[in-house]
Amino acid sequence: MAFGNSVMSGRHTMWFWVISSIPFYGATWEHFFTHTLILPEINGPTEGLMLIYLIHFFTGIVGPTWWAQPASGVLPFVDNIPYFSDMSVYIIVIYAMMVFAVLPTVSYNVYNVYKAVNSKNGSMLAALAMLLPFFGLVGGISLWGILSPSDILGRHPHMVLLGIGLAFGYLVGRIILAHLCDEPKGLKTGMCMALTVLPFGVANAMSASILGGYPLINEDWLLFAFCAFTTSLYAHFALSVINEITSALGIHCFRIGRKQA
Repeated sequence: MAFGNSVMSGRHTMWFWVISSIPFYGATWEHFFTHTLILPEINGPTEGLMLIYLIHFFTGIVGPTWWAQPASGVLPFVDNIPYFSDMSVYIIVIYAMMVFAVLPTVSYNVYNVYKAVNSKNGSMLAALAMLLPFFGLVGGISLWGILSPSDILGRHPHMVLLGIGLAFGYLVGRIILAHLCDEPKGLKTGMCMALTVLPFGVANAMSASILGGYPLINEDWLLFAFCAFTTSLYAHFALSVINEITSALGIHCFRIGRKQA
């Protein structure tokens, strides 16, 4: 959210979240099958964070409006490319990061999972099925944002990021828990609970086309419901896992037990 404010990306701020979450989800998914966290030579926890710091320092020098200006004023080589010449600089950055950072990393994740699954004669289709909830999350919120008559991505980017961020935390948390508990490989249907509100958001946005431009339910309330639902879902998941682990081990997490006499 802070990065989106720095580059004045507005309704496109969500795509910076997507760029950062895809490698994270891919690494968690890969670790589930390989039992090893493999970081390439150029990765998010080191070079990625360093790049973000440099962008913040650079923005402090040139100002945030530098990122919102047309790319043709900063990158002369895009003048001859009609589609790109009218784009803002931050849009070019999004495309560049997708092509040069996200795609190579994801390809590396898929390759490592394929090797691990193939070595154990497993099903690659079942492995890929575990990616469906994440694609559903990104696709659902993107479709809602595109169809939204009130432009929820432009007016409430922080609430959108809060909702999908907590849903994302639930998804990766379920994969990590499945790994710790050595659950069978494949799609965890419980993960799809994080997507419950999104179909209602999309359908409500579509209803505006037959109701004179106004959705059936105020989108602000529906977005608030999405955030409230993902917050309660993640909180219930976290507290349940903590309670079961502490009960099984006979330890305490949120309090210090009294010493037995």
